[in-house]
Amino acid sequence: MQRVQTRVLVAAVAGGMVVSLSALGAASASASNAARYQIVSMKYSLNFVGYTHSYTVNPDPCGPTFTGTGQYPAAPATPVYLETLSGSSDGLGGLSFVDTYFDPSSGLPTGYSYRFSGTFVDENNDVAGVVADSNGFSAPATFVMTQMTSTNFTNHGAYVNSRPPAEREIAAHSCVGMPVQSRR
Repeated sequence: MQRVQTRVLVAAVAGGMVVSLSALGAASASASNAARYQIVSMKYSLNFVGYTHSYTVNPDPCGPTFTGTGQYPAAPATPVYLETLSGSSDGLGGLSFVDTYFDPSSGLPTGYSYRFSGTFVDENNDVAGVVADSNGFSAPATFVMTQMTSTNFTNHGAYVNSRPPAEREIAAHSCVGMPVQSRR
């Protein structure tokens, strides 16, 4: 098994081999066998005290932050609340985010939110932690990855050229398709 060290050591299967994944951006193996930053979308479920939420999480492939959208109850059920989350990884195996609830019919915030703080517990990107909400309630929780999709750009130029012409200048400043550098 090849491991490449990145910002956060969390393993993912990409290109048929295990490589490290920044919790917030994936690395996959290219034809040259070099791990490269990729654009990732992850599906997660959050479970605490009998409540299950579902999320789509979109990591910044070049940094420690991520955003996402979700709902309660978990999809495919009709949402009672829509949710947005924003968070980051601390680079040491920890992950935290703030989740804000919205009314699905009006799109307005409900005033309810919670903070999740946890630690990666396995190579599947699962996180165990605690939820603390805006009402003062706190409980253990798990944030479990249920699906991950990733691009597989073989180099940075392939990523830049895949973007519409109007977006290429911005894309040129991204790390997508660049080799992941070992921090030894």
